[in-house]
This record gives sequence, structure tokens and C-alpha cells, in this order.
Amino acid sequence: MDMPNLVEAAAALKQAEGETAFWAEHYQEYVREYPDQFVAVHDGEVVATSPDLESLLEQLAARSLNVQNVSTRFIASNRYHYLL
Repeated sequence: MDMPNLVEAAAALKQAEGETAFWAEHYQEYVREYPDQFVAVHDGEVVATSPDLESLLEQLAARSLNVQNVSTRFIASNRYHYLL
């Protein structure tokens, strides 16, 4: 696997920052709508939800969406904080 050049690395970082901002902005909304489910988003739109990851992947495949082009998170209704 080749190392990305600086332009590719900068683009990947920008994309990651955008995804992080998107999930932070929408997390509370999604907790209300999709508690304890996996949520897949493509181009800013929820394209699949399921409490089961395998089912979510099947939904993406049925819509001909490549999992690498979809941002997916598990939306926990309760965030647990552990002190180690």
C-alpha cells in the first residue's frame, strides 16, 4: 500500500473532520429517532438503520451502496463512562 501524498492526506483529514462535525451536530437528533441502532449516512442523508450490523450491511448492499462510501455509527441511547 502506497503512502498518500500531502494533498491526499489533507483531503482525507478534511473529510474525517467533516464526518466528525456531522455526527456531533446530529447525534442528539439520532438518539431520539434511532436509539440503540446502527445508522448509516450517505451524502448527509440517513440511508439505513438497524439494531443489527449485519442487517444494516444487507440494507446498504440492497441499495448498491459501498460500505466504504457510507459513514456508519452506533447510536447508543445511554453513553457509558468508565473510570479506569
